[in-house]
Amino acid sequence: MDWADERYVRIYTRDTADWSMWPWQSRALLPLLLRKADRCGVVELGKYGVRGLASLLGMPLEVVEPGVAGLLEDGCLIQSETRLVVRNFLEAQEAPASDVKRAREYRERRRDDASRNVTPPSRNVSDRHEESRSITARHEASRLAVPSLAVPSQEKPVSAGASTPPAPLLAEPPVKKPKPEKPPNPRYKPTVELLCGVWLAVVGTKYEFHGKADGAAVNRLLGFEGATDAELERRFRAYLGDAFNVKQASLAHFANKWAGCSARAGPGRLPASAITEAAKLQHAKGTIDDF
Repeated sequence: MDWADERYVRIYTRDTADWSMWPWQSRALLPLLLRKADRCGVVELGKYGVRGLASLLGMPLEVVEPGVAGLLEDGCLIQSETRLVVRNFLEAQEAPASDVKRAREYRERRRDDASRNVTPPSRNVSDRHEESRSITARHEASRLAVPSLAVPSQEKPVSAGASTPPAPLLAEPPVKKPKPEKPPNPRYKPTVELLCGVWLAVVGTKYEFHGKADGAAVNRLLGFEGATDAELERRFRAYLGDAFNVKQASLAHFANKWAGCSARAGPGRLPASAITEAAKLQHAKGTIDDF
């Protein structure tokens, strides 16, 4: 038998005056009846009544009949149509077991109440202090001496003086804050117009802007040291003057060749009017994209 997975019920061992007044049939019947009750303390009798209960418990009918009658008379059992209900079943099964300290204090109070005129022997204060510290440490761990499998709601310990908190929900993943977008470089658009105008003036055709690749290249060019408008124009003219570069020329390729264009760059600039008019013409035709 796997003890950890088996359901059980509690049978209390203290004999009370009421227990001793029951007929012996009732005292013999109750422990077996508790084993057959469901988790609410209900025993279904079915259509056979007490005869069916005798068969369920495996006891003679002549024992079951007076046993049930005695429990009904006492109020320990309540009959409702075709079922028997064990009174105080949930309270008895769900009651948390007292820890060592509370059980000892309860026994001491009972002893003091029972023997008011008896002077208890003195105890060493330091011994009691050390014992109290060890008991307190165990008290914080759990209020249940044994986790109850009699009722599922009590399988976990309950903290003293506080209601059981609800089970936590699944933690939601942390929300990532979007990175703030960098403000656009104010030189970006004028630089694109400048380079496209140089292309149109030198090559003679409009430049086909290659979206993000050329946009990233322009931002790279603006980040180079000494990339003034005059230096950009000068190096781009030198770059376009190379016959090999014209075949594969683009702003992205120009950015990669930036350092090598310095030595070949010739002096002077194209007429400003030619560059401006070429750039305006190309921008009007929708060939320059913002990035």
